[in-house]
Amino acid sequence: MKRKKKVFVRITLLIVFLGIVGVIGFNKLFNTEYNSLNDMDKSMIEQLSEVYETYDNNSGDIWQEGYNFNNIPLVLTPVSKDKGMLHTYSYVIGVDKLENSIFSKKIEVPKEMNLPPIYRVSFLSPSLLKTWMPANFIFSDIGNQHVTFFKYNPLSTTALNTEKSFKYFLMHEVFHEYRQVPLWKNVNDLTSTIFIEERNKEQYQLLLLEFAILDKANEISNKDELVNVLSDFVTAREYRYNKFQYMKQEKLVETLEGCAQYIEYNYSNLVGDLVKPPFTVDGKVAGFKDVFNKEALENFVKGASLNGFMDKDLYYYVGSLEGVLLDKLHINWKDRVENNELIYDIMKDEIYKRADGKINNIEEIKNKYGYDNFEDEAEIIINNFN
Repeated sequence: MKRKKKVFVRITLLIVFLGIVGVIGFNKLFNTEYNSLNDMDKSMIEQLSEVYETYDNNSGDIWQEGYNFNNIPLVLTPVSKDKGMLHTYSYVIGVDKLENSIFSKKIEVPKEMNLPPIYRVSFLSPSLLKTWMPANFIFSDIGNQHVTFFKYNPLSTTALNTEKSFKYFLMHEVFHEYRQVPLWKNVNDLTSTIFIEERNKEQYQLLLLEFAILDKANEISNKDELVNVLSDFVTAREYRYNKFQYMKQEKLVETLEGCAQYIEYNYSNLVGDLVKPPFTVDGKVAGFKDVFNKEALENFVKGASLNGFMDKDLYYYVGSLEGVLLDKLHINWKDRVENNELIYDIMKDEIYKRADGKINNIEEIKNKYGYDNFEDEAEIIINNFN
């Protein structure tokens, strides 16, 4: 009986050993050139090639000199769905420990893609255990390098020039980790969701007033006219903040998320994609008026509550548009953000300087932008919070 058990264990170990050898051998010997890869992997590499080329030539136009995506070590893992776990390999760029690993094989890509060496690493590699977590991305160390672990799927690799595409999602999260986290002393104090202590109709009617002003500002190219409109925006927001003190948390979220969204817009502009401020929906550019009119809100709430969108997602778009508008005024705001100033506070400071005391009062601003017309929309928002 003992002899049979020993034979069984030996056979099992042999099968496991042969399986490991087989997996390693397949990774080393098959589909090692770009043209032999599946369509999803090809699309990921094509998007990555465009990102590298754009940062090589225009990194200062995406954020500013000194930040370059191309220096980031990457582990890119194909999965079948959002936050998927099952996979058989990952692609690795710039991770020193894995370049000569037994589990790795260099993939030959066309020279015109101008990519650094890409290695395909088997799922058996102990260094890649974190790729099995049910998350789209994490940041962790491999050896002495801080590495981005990121997953791509059929949706993110086919939505080529929208915010849902692999390249935009990757650039956004990498920017948070490698440009913002090391520089923001108070980043750990930022909450991912704004917990609002009181929700009422007036609050959201005032917020919709701000959006109407931002839409107007986004249409303007003349600097003097833009200063006048943004002075209305600052006045309206300060009025709301004086009535609802706890809403100031939104300034933190719009700075953190807005700056990451801002680089997406700059990148899109450079490569001719359709991702443009303040919103891009189904390949079409939309203003706040298109997202917050009565019909659009009613359609939205049929499929979801407004909590997540109103408490966090909204500020990606508000903050990024604030950055775009500051650019129109040729204000050097990025250095100030990286020194822990908030993007709205920078705008307020600069607009007060340039408005030279020519500030409309809140009642004039309400009449000018149709405050009374936002009652129905504010009511829909209030009625659709959980």
